[in-house]
Amino acid sequence: MTDRSHPYRPDMIDNPEWDAVLTRRAELYLAERARREDPEREPARMHIALGILGLIFVAAALIGAVTA
Repeated sequence: MTDRSHPYRPDMIDNPEWDAVLTRRAELYLAERARREDPEREPARMHIALGILGLIFVAAALIGAVTA
């Protein structure tokens, strides 16, 4: 166990390790937000969902035709 102070304490504000952690967290947050807002990714998700839904309908039609 170390005797380092908690990072939120006022005497630790100028800690370069904590500054590096905060910088990295900010970079990860911005990267994740940019990934979620990427307009190129949305249509691909819709095509996948429509494909899966189509397969389910085809399977249901085949099962209904066989059991009828």
